[in-house]
Formats: sequence, structure tokens, C-alpha cells
Amino acid sequence: MNVLVTGGAGYIGSHISHQLLCDGYKVIIIDNLSNSDIASVNKLNKINDNKAQFFKGDICDQDFIQTLFKNNKIDLVIHLAGLKSISESIQNPIRYYSNNVAGSLNLFNAMRKNSVYKIIFSSSATIYGNPQSLPITEEHDLCPINPYGKSKKSIEDILMDLANYDKKWRIISLRYFNPLGANKNNFNGDFLEKDQQNIMPALIKAAKKNKIFNIFGNDYSTKDGTAIRDYIHIEDLVDGHISSISYLEKKSGFSVFNLGTSIGYSVLEVIDVFKKISKLDLSYNIIDRREGDSAECYASNNKAREKLNWKPKKNLTDMIESAWKYSNTVN
Repeated sequence: MNVLVTGGAGYIGSHISHQLLCDGYKVIIIDNLSNSDIASVNKLNKINDNKAQFFKGDICDQDFIQTLFKNNKIDLVIHLAGLKSISESIQNPIRYYSNNVAGSLNLFNAMRKNSVYKIIFSSSATIYGNPQSLPITEEHDLCPINPYGKSKKSIEDILMDLANYDKKWRIISLRYFNPLGANKNNFNGDFLEKDQQNIMPALIKAAKKNKIFNIFGNDYSTKDGTAIRDYIHIEDLVDGHISSISYLEKKSGFSVFNLGTSIGYSVLEVIDVFKKISKLDLSYNIIDRREGDSAECYASNNKAREKLNWKPKKNLTDMIESAWKYSNTVN
């Protein structure tokens, strides 16, 4: 099977591409490298006998996307390309809608014109907004509270309409919770030199550079006042995609699954585990909450367990240990 991975040079995309190559799939990666590095693709091809093809390009470029589909046999798309910062989306919503939503429309149109009807979409738990009940099931109301989450919901709406309009479409939307860590090959991690707001790269940078780590709010109605999130090991997230490919072989229409562990950890709990693993002291400062953040968010993964025959295998310690190990290879 020939699989196109959009955003395949990024943290999540490179891990998915690696497993696809290991499993014998032919992989085509496209990425504009705006928040990724070609080095991850080079590493992929160095450690795998099965090599990925790489094309630098943007899903917003209609000519690029149409030419790609015209010149390459593609059976399935795993769509991860897009902007992903909540705070940036609040500051510049037009950029997020034009990139994430309009770019996705270009992709879907090229798929339709070239009779490619299988797609796994990288969605997000942010589309749930402030949870009305926990754990969050896939039937929870979708009430995103920031433009990033709204862009993900808009794309899901489009995909649902496609599946309803044309029964040839086979679509899965995977609602990620919070990926952490690196895989056992230790070839890539969520750790770039530029500023990032994800908790693990921010923690690692603060600890290694002896800087103060900022906690956004300690006045939430949670067990210690800090926000609670569901963290999932990158290898478990990848396994969810591999299971989804098998599911699409037997199931048409639009399906949605949460990928999370169903366990919520507070920011302070993550810091405690990180300090034990890194053996580094870490000073932190409490600052104002970030706009667009919810207090508590963790998944029910029962549907993925039942339908995809998938379950997470790694715990928070595994996630942080692998993230820390990877960080020591790049500094």
C-alpha cells in the first residue's frame, strides 16, 4: 500500500512514517518544514532499508498538491499537516483557518479528483473545549474555545460531509490527547530549538538551561490547582494509526476515535516525575492562565479499545524517560 503522510517530517508524522516503513508500506512524505526539520526524514531513511520519498511543499499550494497526486500512486492519506499552537491561533486566527482548513480542502479535492478515498485525519482533543463530563467520550459535544480547535472541528465537519455525500470515502478522525516521548530507535522527539509551548520540550529546556519554568495558572478547580491533561506515549499514538489502517479496510464512512490513556496528570505531577528522571532541580513560577486552556481534559478510550483493538501500553514515566533520553542526543 502506498501511503501519503502530510506533515510527515514533524514529530508525530516522522514517528508514524517510521512505523509504516518498518511494516513494509511505501511512504511518501510532504512537508513545508515550517515547524519540522528535513533531518528527521534523513534519519528515517538511514535506519530503514525501506526508504520514504520526500517532497517539500505546502498543502495550501493547489498546483503542488494536484501534481503530487497526478504523478504518484497513493492509496491512503494520513493527514497531519497544519499549524498547532493554541496561543498563536488566538493571535492570528485567519492564518489558522487559511492554512489548516483551506489547505485541507485542497488536499481533499486532489484526493477526490484522483480517486483516493481513504484518509486518517489528525484531529485533537481541543475540539471538545471545556469538558462537561469526564472522561470525555467521542459523543461529547464539540465546543472548541480557540481558533486552533475550531479549525480541527471545521475539518472534521468537511470530512463528515464527504462521507455522507459519497459512500466511497473511508475516513477516520483520530482525536489526539497529548503526545509525549520518543520511540525506541530514539531518532526524533518533540524538541526543537525554537520556542515551543508543549510541556515536555519546555520543561527540558528550562531544566538544562537553568531557567524558570512557567506554569500557566494554579487556580483551577483541580486537585493541586494546575491544569490536568491526558498524556500518551508517541509509540502508542503511532499504534493507533496502524490499527486505523486495518479498520479502514473493512469500514466505510466517517469514524472518530479518541487516542489517550484515560488518565489525567496535573502539571505539578508531570514536573515531579520529570525531576526524578532527569535528576535536575527545576524552579517554576506561577503566571496567569493561558487564554483558550481548559482546566481538565482526559479521554475515554473505550471505543478505540473495542473497535480498533488498540490500547495504550506506556505510562507517564515511560513517556518522560524516552523524551529525556532523546533530548540528551541533541544537546
